[in-house]
Amino acid sequence: MEPLPGIPHDDLLKLVFSVALLLALARLFGELARRARFPAVVGEILAGVVLGPSLLSGLIPGLGRLVIPETALQSQLLDLVGLIGIMFLLVVVGLETDLGLIRTRFRTAAAVGLAGLVVPFAAGLAIAFVFPDDLLVDPARRRVFALFLAVALALSAIPVLAKVLADLGMMRSPFGQIALAAGMIDDIIGWTLLGIVTSLAAAGGVSAGNAASTVFAVIVFLAATVFVARPLCRFGLRLVQERFGSRDMTLTLIVVAAFGWGAFSHALHLEPILGAFAVGVIFGQFRRLPLEVGRRLESVTFGVFAPVFLATAGLRFSVEALLEPSLLGLTLLLVTVAAVSKLVGAYVGARYIAGVGRRESIGYGVALNARGVLGIIVAAIGLSVGVLGVEVYSMVVVISVITSVMAPIGLRFIFGPGPIEEETPARGALGPIHRVLLAVRPGELSDVPAEIRSLEAAVLARLGSESPAVTLLAVTPPAGRRRADRYLAQMAELFPAGTEVSKRIARGNPAQAILDEAAKGYDLVAMGAPVPGAGSSYLFGSLVDEVVRLAPCPSLVFTARRPRWPPRTILVPTGGSEPAARAAALAFALAGEETQVLLYHVIDPEFATEMSAARAGSVAVRMEIGEGIVNELREKGAGLGVQVATEVTMGGSMVDNLVERARDDVDLIVLGTGVRAGSPRLFLGPKVERLLSHAPCSVIVLNV
Repeated sequence: MEPLPGIPHDDLLKLVFSVALLLALARLFGELARRARFPAVVGEILAGVVLGPSLLSGLIPGLGRLVIPETALQSQLLDLVGLIGIMFLLVVVGLETDLGLIRTRFRTAAAVGLAGLVVPFAAGLAIAFVFPDDLLVDPARRRVFALFLAVALALSAIPVLAKVLADLGMMRSPFGQIALAAGMIDDIIGWTLLGIVTSLAAAGGVSAGNAASTVFAVIVFLAATVFVARPLCRFGLRLVQERFGSRDMTLTLIVVAAFGWGAFSHALHLEPILGAFAVGVIFGQFRRLPLEVGRRLESVTFGVFAPVFLATAGLRFSVEALLEPSLLGLTLLLVTVAAVSKLVGAYVGARYIAGVGRRESIGYGVALNARGVLGIIVAAIGLSVGVLGVEVYSMVVVISVITSVMAPIGLRFIFGPGPIEEETPARGALGPIHRVLLAVRPGELSDVPAEIRSLEAAVLARLGSESPAVTLLAVTPPAGRRRADRYLAQMAELFPAGTEVSKRIARGNPAQAILDEAAKGYDLVAMGAPVPGAGSSYLFGSLVDEVVRLAPCPSLVFTARRPRWPPRTILVPTGGSEPAARAAALAFALAGEETQVLLYHVIDPEFATEMSAARAGSVAVRMEIGEGIVNELREKGAGLGVQVATEVTMGGSMVDNLVERARDDVDLIVLGTGVRAGSPRLFLGPKVERLLSHAPCSVIVLNV
C-alpha cells in the first residue's frame, strides 16, 4: 500500500531521501560558514551546489539519480517543500519588522530606504532591457522579466543585516537602528512590488488592464489586512492565550493565520508569501505575543525549513553555464550593478536628503547591500513561474551570496572591528515583559486603597521600553460579578493611554484561579497586599503567599504605606545575589528623570556574607566587597541614564539600618527575593519579613 496514493513509490523515496540529505549537508555547511564568519546562508546554498549536478551528482551518477529531480512530479514535490520553507521564512521576516522602529527613525530611514530601493530598482530595469534574447525564457515578456530582476536587485535581507549588525556590536547603535528601519521599509515595499510583478507574470504580461487589476488586488489585500486580518489575529491571540494557555497553541495560531492569509492573497492572484509576510508583521506588533513563541518559530524555520529551501536553490544552480566567458562577464556586470546601485542609492538618501555624515552614509549602502535569502526567494519564484531561466536564476543567486558576504567585510572595513557609539538601551527589569497578570483579591473590590491601585498601575506601565499587555483578574462568586466588573473598569482607567488592558472575572478557589490564569503564558503576575500584621502566620496573607510560592513566572507584590509617584528616592538593598540584581534592574526601570536610585549594602556584624566567608573576615575586606557589589550595579544604572547613589555601611542590625535609612527621604523600597522551598508557608527569610513589617514607606517585593 502506498503511503500517499497517486505518488509513485520511487518519487516519494527520492523526495524523502533528498530532504534528509539536503538538510544534513545544509546545516553542516551553514555551521562551517558561520565559523568562518560568513552568513550561514552562504554555506547552506553551497551545500546544494556541492550536492548538485555541477559537482557530486555529476561525478557520482547514482547519487544524482537519488537527489536530482528527473520528472515534473519530482520537481513539484521538492518545490512544495520549498514553498513551505519560504512561507515560514516570510513569517519570521514579518515578525522582525518593527513598525515602531520605523516610526521613530522615519525621516532618516525613509530617505535611506527609499533611495536605496529606487536606484537599484531603476538599474535593474535598465540592464534587463539590454539582456540578450537567448537568456530570456520568452523574449516577448521582457517587461515582466525586467520587473523581476529589478525587484531582486532592490531588496535587502533583514535577517542577514540584523545578524551582521549584532556580530559587529552595532545593533543598538543609532546607525544600526536606522539601517534596520531602512531595510524594513525596503522589504515592505519590495514584497508588495513582488506581489504585483508575480501577478502580472501570471496574467501573461504587462498591460494597462493587467496592471490595473493587479494594483486593485494589492489595494484590496492591504485594506483587508488592516481591517480584517489584524482584528482577527488579535482576537485569535487573546482567545488562545486566555482559553487554552499553551504557547504551542499560539505558535499554531501564527502558522494557521500565515497559511490562511497566504491562501487569501493567492486567491487574489498574488503570491502566498505576501500573506505570510503580512501576518508576520501583524503578530510582530502585538505586545502580548510571548517572545518564546517567536524564538520557537525561528528555530523551526532556520533549523529545518530554510536550510532545505536554500540547499534546493543551490541544487538548481548551474556552475557550468556561468563559467562560459560571456555569461561570466554578464554575471560580474550584474553583481557590480547590484552592489554599486544600492550603495549609491543609500548614500544619496543618507548624505543629501537626511544630512548624515559621509562615513555613515557609505555604511548604510554597504549594510543594505546584503540580499541574502530574500533575493534567492525572488529568483526561485521567477524560476517557478517561468520568467527566469536557469542562467539568470543562477546569476541572481550569485548576487545574493556575494552581497551577503560583502556586507560584514565592508562594515568592518568602514567602522573597524569594534562597535560604534551605542545608543542608550531601553530599560527593562526582567527582560522582555509582554504579558502581565494583575490579580485583584476577594474582599478588596470596593475598599482597596487608592494608593495601592495607583502604585500598581504606575509600576506595571514602566516595566519595559513599551507598556506590556495587562490582564486584570478578579476572582469572585457569581453574585459579585457586576461589582467586580465596575472595579476592574476603574482600575483600567489608571493605566496610561495606549496600554492594552483586558479584564477577566473568574470564580472558584481564588489562589487556584490565579495560578491557572498565570499558567497561560504570562511573563509576570502582580498582586497588591496589605501591610503585614503583627502575629500573622502569613507573610502577606494566605492567598498572596500561595500564589507567590507556586506562580509559574516571576511575581511582584505591592504594599503601599507612603505612596508618592514618581518616587524621589528608590532604595534597593543588595548583597550581591541575582534576585537583588533583578530588583536593582526593576528600580532602574521605575526611575523617572528626577528619581534617584539608592543602592544600599549593609554589612551585618553578626553574620559574615557568603562572599566574605571565603576570604579574610576583616572589616576592610568586607567593605571592599560591599563597594564592589554596589559599584557594579551603579555602572549598569548609569549606563541607562539613571541617577544612582551608593551607600555601604557596617554595624547594627541590617533591618534596623534599612528602616532608619528609609525614614529620611525614601519613597519606595524594592526587594529582590527567591522562594525558599520546604514549607507550605511563604518564607523569604526573617530579615525580609521584619523589613516588610517595619518599613516606613511602600515596598515592592520582586520574587524570581
